[in-house]
Amino acid sequence: MDVPYFELIAVIVCVALSILFSGSETALNALSSTRLDRLLETFSKNGVRHRFLSMWRKNRNEALTVILVGNNVVNIAASAMATVAFEQIFQGTGYAGFAIPTAIFVTTFLVLTFGEIIPKTFAQNNPERFVAVTRILYPFAVMIKPIVWFFTKLSAWFITKSGGRLDPLTETVTEEVIEDNIAQAAEQGHLDQEQERLLSSVLELDDTLTKEVMIPRTKVVGVAKGTSLSDLLTAIKEAGHSRYPVYEDDIDQIIGVLHVRDLLGQIGRDKNEIFNLEEILREPYFVPSNKNIQDLLSDLKANRTHLAVVVDEHGGTAGIVTIEDIIEEVFGEIYDEYDEGDEGEDLVIEVGADTWEADAGISIRDLEDVISVEFPDDDSYSTIAGFILKKAGGIPDVGQSITWELLTITVLEADEKHIIRIQITRNHEKQNEEEIAVLKQTGS
Repeated sequence: MDVPYFELIAVIVCVALSILFSGSETALNALSSTRLDRLLETFSKNGVRHRFLSMWRKNRNEALTVILVGNNVVNIAASAMATVAFEQIFQGTGYAGFAIPTAIFVTTFLVLTFGEIIPKTFAQNNPERFVAVTRILYPFAVMIKPIVWFFTKLSAWFITKSGGRLDPLTETVTEEVIEDNIAQAAEQGHLDQEQERLLSSVLELDDTLTKEVMIPRTKVVGVAKGTSLSDLLTAIKEAGHSRYPVYEDDIDQIIGVLHVRDLLGQIGRDKNEIFNLEEILREPYFVPSNKNIQDLLSDLKANRTHLAVVVDEHGGTAGIVTIEDIIEEVFGEIYDEYDEGDEGEDLVIEVGADTWEADAGISIRDLEDVISVEFPDDDSYSTIAGFILKKAGGIPDVGQSITWELLTITVLEADEKHIIRIQITRNHEKQNEEEIAVLKQTGS
């Protein structure tokens, strides 16, 4: 039996081309007009003429026809070559009748798996990476231009006669499209840095969880139910807040919320009269820690309340969140007359070149904004202290460091229960080494 090398190699080549065509179709359709324009601009700046991408941008129907013609031709060719190959393999074996069914099964498996599912899934999730290889489709488009013209005109005639439209509907405005438009406007100088940050923050509201913006329980200023009026007034004077959670035995048993305004009517009462804090409490509003803050803001407005008690999965108090905390996610930190006295206690202080000292209770999101580093998404922590605990497997000793990506994080202050203060250093030498490695890989 002669092994049909030519036919088998032809099948492999056809499947490889099927990967290119089917992946290209998915990748190009996954890109918004804004992202297409940005890609073309990037290619142009790098001295690369991506003619097929330009063709897709200007005449999508013709470019799509090129892809579809190519994909169907190579799939049919793969089936034909596989049939010839298996007829030769089964010839003289007494099983010649199995040649065509085997060819159909093998070709269907190869085309469906490697020519459709894998490339289309990859291209859908990584469109910009796949689009880079579609440059090689342009010579093919030139070669079959008469065929493309014929099929484009034929399909246009049928579509028109059936009452369809040839031009695509207006592009759906998704969050991704808006993000691209914001980034492009900022690059072109139409938005300053603060405007870009503000618009991006609004889009992130739906992706931000309550636990990321809440005041953690360790920093909550609460009031015990049996607190006397004089002690209560002293505590309010020291804390300077307008609302306080009131608890029964501990912070996990919050029974109400005290508003300072409701307390004003109690100040002039007879000293001999018994003060009952529960009489002026407002009903607490509880929310889960994984609720997104856009929904939370709507709920707070609907319930006419400014403060919510955040509960964890065990029903304990994880912290509290206010409307001000949510607004600060969009507009940045809001300081009042009480905050101004704490300027020397900033959560993050730059102490040197690429070196910061930070309160370990700072949220990951706030820290990312300050030091321009993106930490991995993980629901098990929301502060840098939680990040360190997960990486170190416990509370590190003072002076102990952990390394992650380009950062070295050193514990400056801690006790047996908490990490209190840390130092963060960005390692530029490691960054330079990684950049050199990337340049070598790309041949730059």
